[in-house]
Amino acid sequence: MQGTVVNGKGEVSKIDTKGAAVADVLKQAGLVPRNAQTLKVTAADEYSAELSGAEINETGKAYLIGADAGMKLVVFGDDNAKRNVRDVVKFEIIEK
Repeated sequence: MQGTVVNGKGEVSKIDTKGAAVADVLKQAGLVPRNAQTLKVTAADEYSAELSGAEINETGKAYLIGADAGMKLVVFGDDNAKRNVRDVVKFEIIEK
């Protein structure tokens, strides 16, 4: 997967690595997110970010990649990388 993310200072970082689409990971676990659902992704330090069902199902939007501190959620297309979560430990599907 390849793409760019922008941090809160407007600095652009390029990402070119192997990863898995979040939708594919959920499907492997037997979950098929619907557009009316939200996915909450939580890190070991309790930092979390949410993705809508539409974002999860959008091709090229959200990926899990291996990182030094475990798995990392990368969300492409945001104007601030604050939804990129390091050291992912939990997924929760929330009905809205």
